[in-house]
Amino acid sequence: MLDIIMTLAEAFRAQHKQLYMVGGTVRDVLLHREQSNDADLATDAQPDEIKRLVAPTRPSAIVLVGERFGTVRLHYGSDIIEITTFRTERYNPESRKPEVCFGTRLEDDLLRRDFTINALARDPLNGHIIDLFGGRQDLETHILRAVGNEPDKRFDEDPLRLLRAVRFAAQLDFTIEPQTRRSILRQAPKLQKISRERIRDEMNKLCTRAARGGTILSAINDAVERTAARYRQAAHEEYRRQQNTFFWARGCGGLHGEGHSQAPAF
Repeated sequence: MLDIIMTLAEAFRAQHKQLYMVGGTVRDVLLHREQSNDADLATDAQPDEIKRLVAPTRPSAIVLVGERFGTVRLHYGSDIIEITTFRTERYNPESRKPEVCFGTRLEDDLLRRDFTINALARDPLNGHIIDLFGGRQDLETHILRAVGNEPDKRFDEDPLRLLRAVRFAAQLDFTIEPQTRRSILRQAPKLQKISRERIRDEMNKLCTRAARGGTILSAINDAVERTAARYRQAAHEEYRRQQNTFFWARGCGGLHGEGHSQAPAF
């Protein structure tokens, strides 16, 4: 797989085009996880240019599904490589489909990604890692954090990321950073914007790729318990407020009465 990627990178470089390993491909290399037979690459080349540049490497198939999103899928035997044009995505409040704009800067492409551990890029020719958002540190400390410390914005861009956060936490046995976790609880209703098919696919991944059998259930239980604890705290504070108001009112009543306050009867 790496030999194919390096051959592609050399072909793109010869035509003054960028090509980087990105996302989970880089994350799994840094985590020393078993390598899969698929890889994600990103480039400043447009889809038509991608097809032209990869032709000399003789892929067994070039799949154009997803090309309108800037993605060209290449098959080399059992290996699958997806090359995607640098892009930004934005969700229209009235639509379930992302609006895609092609770009020319790796930095902008990394900024649109969901979590810091997935916003890493690697130059296949020299091994240099591009880490703009502290993803390597979060990998070392097993933290799942939204890119740019802006979880609300990241989940607005694609609400399916709410489920992806739970999947990655379960799959990698990572802890969801508090700000990101609170945003997940707030933004859960936005999953209504996502098609059932995408939710189904993500739930299948969540159920089949967990790091430990109990991780998923624990994550769900933790979320429920946090929500319940929040409401218990709010109810307790409201009860204390009412009690303080009651005793304050009775005390003032005594001052304006016969010179003493009467203790409340229970």
